[in-house]
Amino acid sequence: MSATESYYSQAMMKKMLFIVFYCLLITEGKGQDFAAKINVAEIATTTLNLVDEVGLSEQYSLNLSASLNPWTFSYNKKNKHWVIRPEARYLTQQVFKGISIGFHAFNGRFVAGGIFVLESV
Repeated sequence: MSATESYYSQAMMKKMLFIVFYCLLITEGKGQDFAAKINVAEIATTTLNLVDEVGLSEQYSLNLSASLNPWTFSYNKKNKHWVIRPEARYLTQQVFKGISIGFHAFNGRFVAGGIFVLESV
């Protein structure tokens, strides 16, 4: 790992820890106003993640999802990445219930290597 990659990895880890601690500092939470979730599929790929959703009004909500995978495995296999996904949602019934129509934005960076998706038989 080069010095630049190490610096970016440490900086991203600090940002992710800040986000996690910020979410833990919420003193009052109501089930209809705020939701904290995780993505089980990302955890299965050793990716740390957190999804926060805030109800803005009766039919609008704001969702922020963050993911981080900083590890390098044996034989230099890696799927390093960080992703931030904000989303604004309009819900047909009420917040956290019913069908939603949303606007998504993605920002992130990844480095993958040494991983074979399909191997010849």
